[in-house]
Amino acid sequence: GYGSAAGHLNLKACALDTNGDGAINVLDLIELLLNFGVVCPEPCPLFCAGDLNEDCVVNVLDLIDLLLAFGTVCPQRPCDVVCDPGKTPEGEAACADEYVDNFNGGCDSTPEVFGSVACGESICGEYGTFTVAAVAKRDTDWYAITTVLPTIFTFTVTGECETVLGVIDGDLSCAGAVFLVSATTPACTEASVVTACLPAGTYWFFVAPVNFTGCACGSEYNASLTCATPCTP
Repeated sequence: GYGSAAGHLNLKACALDTNGDGAINVLDLIELLLNFGVVCPEPCPLFCAGDLNEDCVVNVLDLIDLLLAFGTVCPQRPCDVVCDPGKTPEGEAACADEYVDNFNGGCDSTPEVFGSVACGESICGEYGTFTVAAVAKRDTDWYAITTVLPTIFTFTVTGECETVLGVIDGDLSCAGAVFLVSATTPACTEASVVTACLPAGTYWFFVAPVNFTGCACGSEYNASLTCATPCTP
């Protein structure tokens, strides 16, 4: 499928690198302790330093997670994609080894499950690479929209990893799913795909790391959708 390959480096612990210095160390521990006991404000689980397990409170469970990963050296992210309150949080938990995506994994999930996106909406998402039974996987995020008028879509993504983005005709079902348009873009570099004038129907917008290794779980991306309608197919 879109979300599997062979061979992988274990990056589960790297989602705990809260200060982004490439290691789980005493600086991350200090940040957690400074926020110990904090109940995270909305929108949770985003924007809450020290809440490593994303349960919306900084407590002993986060401390245990950090101590178990202490000393891990992580590949550093080449940039920090900011997820600000003006964007819609994706809401998916950070991936990890043996992760099962029952949130918005689209055609890569069993059963199939899709997120949603609206015209004019910007989404703050997370993705990464991990293993399941020693097989390399990537977190693929699928967002659906259903239109009642012919529409030209522009889908724009910037991510902390090398990223693939595209648009798929959802009316063909997963069995017939192919990209109508797609692109890849280096980390930290904005890219857009623009469709032809498409007839009314359901369309899926796809975001994932290009590679199946080297993208730390919890890496962030911004995605936005603009629509020009009506148009002439």
